[in-house]
Amino acid sequence: MILSLERFRLLQQEAFFKSVKVDPGGYGVSWNDEMDLSEYELWNNGIAFEQSKTLSKEDVATSH
Repeated sequence: MILSLERFRLLQQEAFFKSVKVDPGGYGVSWNDEMDLSEYELWNNGIAFEQSKTLSKEDVATSH
């Protein structure tokens, strides 16, 4: 799973995880200049969830 890679370890910190922003044009999401996911990665490996549900880092870690 991509989020288990060393470079994504910061996502285990809840405050950092919640700081995600949608990239201009909606072509991905990013946390800072060094950590992002493209729309391709999200589309192919993302998980669907109800809009009213708050997605936690535990949801992400156990989704695959």
